[in-house]
Amino acid sequence: MSSNDRWTPNQTQESHLENLFVRLNTPQSGRIFVRNAIAEAPSRPVSNRRGNVMIKFMSRKNDRCLELESRSGEFPQAYLLESDPEVVMWLCQAPKETLSIKDEQGRRTGVTGYHLDFLVVRVDKIIAIEVRDERALHDLHVKNPYQFWFDNENDCWHYRAAEEHFAGMGIEFSVVANRAINSVLVNNLRYLEDFMSREPIEEDLPTLKRLQNRLTDVKRLGYLQAINDGFAADQLLYAIAHQDVYVDLHTDRVEHVQTLHLYASREVREVYRLQELKELEPVQPIPGSMFLRPGARVEHGGNEYHVILCSERDVQMRDKNGNFKAFDLKVLQGLFDAQMLKVDGLMASEGPRELAHCSKAQLDAAFKRLEAVNNNDTTQYSRRSLSRFASQIRGVTGHLAQVLALVDDVAGRGNRAPRYSEREEEVIKIAIEEKYNRGEACTKRAAFIHYQGLCGRTDEVSPDQPKLNRVSFTTFSRRVDELKCVRSREGKRVAYQKGPIVSTVYDPYPVHGRTPHEVCYIDHTVLNLATTCPEGMPLQKPTLSIAADGFTTQARALILSYDPPSTTTVLLILRDYVRRNHRLPKVLSLDNAKEFRGNNLKSFCQLYGIHLRFRSPAEPRGGAPIESLIGAVEKEVVSEMTGNTIAMKDPRLVTKSVNGFNHAEHTLLSAYNIIEDYLFVERETRTHPVLGVSPADFERQQLTVTGERAHLYQRYDENLMLATSPFAQRVFHKVCPRRGVWVDNMWYRHAMLRGHRKGFKVRVRIEPFAARVVYVEVKGRWYAAVGTNSRDLDGRTAREIQITLREKLKKAGSNARAEKLTLKEGGASKLSLKPEDFDERLARQQAETKFVLASKCLLGASAPDESTLNGERPFDFARGPALLPELPRSKQMPESEQLLQASPPPASSASAVMQTLAGIKQAAQVPAVQNRPVVSNKGFF
Repeated sequence: MSSNDRWTPNQTQESHLENLFVRLNTPQSGRIFVRNAIAEAPSRPVSNRRGNVMIKFMSRKNDRCLELESRSGEFPQAYLLESDPEVVMWLCQAPKETLSIKDEQGRRTGVTGYHLDFLVVRVDKIIAIEVRDERALHDLHVKNPYQFWFDNENDCWHYRAAEEHFAGMGIEFSVVANRAINSVLVNNLRYLEDFMSREPIEEDLPTLKRLQNRLTDVKRLGYLQAINDGFAADQLLYAIAHQDVYVDLHTDRVEHVQTLHLYASREVREVYRLQELKELEPVQPIPGSMFLRPGARVEHGGNEYHVILCSERDVQMRDKNGNFKAFDLKVLQGLFDAQMLKVDGLMASEGPRELAHCSKAQLDAAFKRLEAVNNNDTTQYSRRSLSRFASQIRGVTGHLAQVLALVDDVAGRGNRAPRYSEREEEVIKIAIEEKYNRGEACTKRAAFIHYQGLCGRTDEVSPDQPKLNRVSFTTFSRRVDELKCVRSREGKRVAYQKGPIVSTVYDPYPVHGRTPHEVCYIDHTVLNLATTCPEGMPLQKPTLSIAADGFTTQARALILSYDPPSTTTVLLILRDYVRRNHRLPKVLSLDNAKEFRGNNLKSFCQLYGIHLRFRSPAEPRGGAPIESLIGAVEKEVVSEMTGNTIAMKDPRLVTKSVNGFNHAEHTLLSAYNIIEDYLFVERETRTHPVLGVSPADFERQQLTVTGERAHLYQRYDENLMLATSPFAQRVFHKVCPRRGVWVDNMWYRHAMLRGHRKGFKVRVRIEPFAARVVYVEVKGRWYAAVGTNSRDLDGRTAREIQITLREKLKKAGSNARAEKLTLKEGGASKLSLKPEDFDERLARQQAETKFVLASKCLLGASAPDESTLNGERPFDFARGPALLPELPRSKQMPESEQLLQASPPPASSASAVMQTLAGIKQAAQVPAVQNRPVVSNKGFF
């Protein structure tokens, strides 16, 4: 971790910690550990290489970004710590400690390194918290039951070595299993978070008083009924968040609006809770084979549960208060085997036959037998058979029960035990592991030959043992199919694609969110479309970047450019997100590409309180919404466009006549307009197969019940433009009082950079589409500094300049070092900074990209006016989003935004604009190049 990322507590936190040391009489070792944790945490980098999800949590309480390693464990625990008023500060990944492992006699058997998940400083104590998945805790208990054990009385897990180690420091230690975290409370806090920080307004007071009077009369009021009575969802959620009306946030899920009720007080809620418990219906049995029968009673940790549903991964249960909880199936099986679980509904190996287990042929035969017994019919069965059938149904009441009693078990007859011994089975397994389950991916016959040789060598090594009875190739092949490991033969990525998709019966933390603009997915792809410029020069394939809403499945932002994916592209996506929606998401779900890992995106998200969630590597199903959206663009749009290169996925089969690069006619702008029309017009108004309505209608429905949340709207102004401009490669630059700051081989000057001491440093941001301007932060304010002698850079992008300089240095060859010195002395303005001198296609690509972004107002609003350039007015940005003006949708937009939205974009320069949506296809005449509208340099620098 860099020194710039080091965190120091504020004066209040530090003062409380020192007073707590004295009040608790904390030993010196404990004080040193806590101080080291504050100075060094996080002590190790977190990762998601083991299939977990990594999250960058933007903590307002600590004013820093904290990295977590679990979406269903550490993240909800961190959210509870962040929301708990009793928590003064909390840290992740404390420095490594060495724990002593002892046996039951107290003898030391070894040591182990240990990294603590959370170190929490509360109002009254200091506590160390370890968050683990309950399945992992159970596996550790099986390996070492003395160190890891479950306390049935208190319903919690213990780690003896860590408890003893931290107790010696005067610090309490606690193991928190994922199941023990109240997911209902976490979800409710996240759902109401936007309203907890909202300040009350005068318009809310009469409505709030009317709502309280209504609850005083009726005691309980349904959420949807309140909306039908004229109360807005924002007003109801604000009242719930500030406890003006009562809702039990520990048990009542606020997002379940169909069953949510508002109560006048806690006492009223308890009365209705008792009534609901009396009306709970018994759990109905479900046909099929499962580990636990629905309705079975389970005692675990001193609590009693009833099984609702059992799947192949987890079990959903209901406690005595009617609350639902999910348990891992393997954990329950392990606890039952260890006699730590009491169950009265386990499926026996030979339990009573169920209807779901019988085939149609078996049932038909059973009906015939029952009919023959009732009619004493000896024409089909002998008297002895009828006597046997009668004995089977003796004492069985009910027609269906008698039929099930007469079902035969012909399919299970015969001796299916293997004809070879355990020693021979072990040789078969060794042969399969050594030869078949390898990366060479050999055939079954080759593995069988290896097996025969292994049998011969085994007989030679053990002459005193009887010779092995070698199985046939058919038997060996059957065992190969049973023991085949796709991961060992074809790798983990193929195993992921071919592996089963196991679902759960209960998802405590919905991965796609529960409200619009909560979770946003961003991804890039190289569009399978050959493009051209208006002059006819081929410009190759552009890069498509899309942002999608995980809850409503809608596209939220779109960028199409020739630049490869970078942090600049991601920030442009967020810029376009605000332009279209006047909102920002709360969570960004991303893959592990390098453009998502930079400090620029991290700084932007920390400024606006956006959490970053990184999916597991090489597991695309974690980003299903964005992957399906990109696939839909290719299948429904790109595949119908002239010049598409989809066939080039297998270039050996492509001839000249069907090569898309030979038929390119779309410009970047025409491709952008077609994709934009599909994503934001056609697809939004088309019925979604899962939602049952169009995504636009679904969002309107959800905003009615989840609230407009207008106080979260973001202005599309110069503050956002500045926030979405990336930092320079070196964030801090020294200031020369006479010349300004040296950035990318050029001096940039501003009046506010004068008069500072030698060595004074400022932070620098790069305007990606205006190489002659950078932003500098002076005394907490940002100013636009202009390059000295930068007229040659007018209209050039930062990427053009970087590539031009790189090509210039490459041509210098062995004199590159001398060329650099020459550049530094004379400045970049002495170069021929024209990209077309090095790569004419690059110049055209940059011109097309700038034209598209400018036509969508993604560049025009970023230009500072003359007062900003002259230093008369700084960017109002230094103190974060609290200074950004709000833009409620119900209120009038500022005049500048009205002009931006009302002014039509420049006319398209596309050679053909094809409307592929709704079956309408139209071709537009290519306008002449000289007729393209001229966008002045002042519009986008």
